[in-house]
This record gives sequence, structure tokens and C-alpha cells, in this order.
Amino acid sequence: AKRVLYIVDYSGSMASQNIEGNTRISVLKNELIESIEKLAPSMRYTVVFFSGMPWLQDELPGSQMGRIGRPDVDLDITWYSATKKNKEATFDAVRGMPLAPNNSGTLWMGGLRPSSKISPRPDLVFFLTDGVSQDYIRLPQDASSEDFFREFVDNTKAWDSFLAEMLSVVPKGIPINTVSMEMPGTAAARLAQLAAKTGGDFSIVNEGKLYTGKRALRFGDEKYNSF
Repeated sequence: AKRVLYIVDYSGSMASQNIEGNTRISVLKNELIESIEKLAPSMRYTVVFFSGMPWLQDELPGSQMGRIGRPDVDLDITWYSATKKNKEATFDAVRGMPLAPNNSGTLWMGGLRPSSKISPRPDLVFFLTDGVSQDYIRLPQDASSEDFFREFVDNTKAWDSFLAEMLSVVPKGIPINTVSMEMPGTAAARLAQLAAKTGGDFSIVNEGKLYTGKRALRFGDEKYNSF
């Protein structure tokens, strides 16, 4: 791959901790930095952050708040050469970027939609998130977290429709490698499905350990759901 796009979840839920006391966002940062570090200098990359809206590494924290709930916003995305200098600038942004406020939500479409608008197109996409999308959940504002997760798990018709919508937006023929951050169960299964539909791979970090291939897929079992 010559051009690699990273789409990373910086929503408030990423502050949750695993059993070892590490937050999901700290795990994500480590995985992201390790991946970018491995890129050859001849390659190009870019990072799109998202929660209820997308933003870029060179935007000031808080400047993107006016986009909350607008996953269709256009971004002026730059491809960076994978030089040591550019990588260090990205690492500083990744480490220092604050999470979005809890009330900003988690809209996958905000992260994925820009992938179809970059020119030239990416050759590979990495999508890193805890795996719980609010794009297709329609509940009253005062609904409990248990009601939300039950809707997330049980409303498979809405999920199927949203999956079709995502597949209509992302670039055709480009694999999306999905990575679940400490969220086994239905959330992991949904990410695995997105990866499979695009010819990508699914992996999961669970309790601080990275699993790939068939070992990762077993974490999609509903027995792991906890709500």
C-alpha cells in the first residue's frame, strides 16, 4: 500500500478502562503510533479523528465542536510523507489530542465518509474504535444506557441498513481493516462484518492483548456482551 488512511475514534466512551486499568484511548494511541512507525518513508498517510464529527490532526482542540452531529462535513485532507519529522508531528497530535465531550456522540459515518473524498484515494484504511456506533440508534434522549445497548444489539434490521449505507460511501475496492478497542461481543462482530465486506481484516485488543485472524473473530460472540 502506498497511501494509508487511519480513522480513529476519539469519542468520550474511549475513556473507559479495561481490567488492567488502561483506557481504551491509551490502547488506541499505542496501536496507532506503532502502525504509523512501521510505514516506509516512501509511503503516505493521514489520520482522521472522529466522534460525533470528524477532524484532522492540525486542527486546534475544540475548534471542531461546531460540527457535532454533522458527519457529512467536508475536510481538507492532506497526505503526509512518512518521514521521521512528519511521524513525530503526528505522534505529538495523537498523544495530545483531547477526547471529544461525552455529549458529542459516536458517528461512524463521520469518520468513514471522508475516505471517499480524498484525492488520490487511499490504498488501505484502518478503522479503530470501541465498536459502538450511534448512527442508526433512534431512542429518546432520556433512554438508559441499557436501553441503548439493547437497541444496538437487537435491532439487526437497522444495522443491516446502516452497513449497506457505509458500503455505499467508502471507496470501492479498498480494504478496511477494523480494530476493536476493548469491546468484545456484538460490537466486535459488527466491526468484523464491515472488514469482511470490504476485503479487510478484523482484529481486537481485549484486556490489553491484540488478537488477529480466527482468534479475533471468536470475540464477536454475544456471550461477551455486558450491559
